[in-house]
Amino acid sequence: MIEGEKHKKSKGKPQGKVDKTDKTATKGAIMDERRECPGGRSQNTATVDMEGNIAAIREDIRNMAREMKSELGNFQNRIREDLKKELTVIREEIKQKLGEVVTDLKATTDRVDEAETRIADLEEWNADFKEMLGSSLQTQERFTDEVYRHGSTLEAK
Repeated sequence: MIEGEKHKKSKGKPQGKVDKTDKTATKGAIMDERRECPGGRSQNTATVDMEGNIAAIREDIRNMAREMKSELGNFQNRIREDLKKELTVIREEIKQKLGEVVTDLKATTDRVDEAETRIADLEEWNADFKEMLGSSLQTQERFTDEVYRHGSTLEAK
């Protein structure tokens, strides 16, 4: 049967599927076809035509099923390839972002290390300054005490 060919409905005949295994229905359809044959055609010709039409319909259905399976397979393959491409793009974007994060983390780590070094230096300087200031104050107190002692002894004399 050619694609796009229109099927004519018979008048007064019930339409329905004829199961391949339902031989009674097939024989009934063949008998109906024989009764509707115009004069001059034999019953065998009508039977052969009917069987040929059924075989052609079955072959068309098989071809259509094969075509649908093939198209579905092609569609699945296209979807799979598109997903692979998208995943590859996403993977590359993640790698790029991860590289940027690693670079930022290294820079931050360097800055933190430098800050820790400065803080340690300041703490050391502060401790040294406090020690020197304490020592200076002690020396000043000793001088002050000696000045008062010498001043008291001078006054006493």
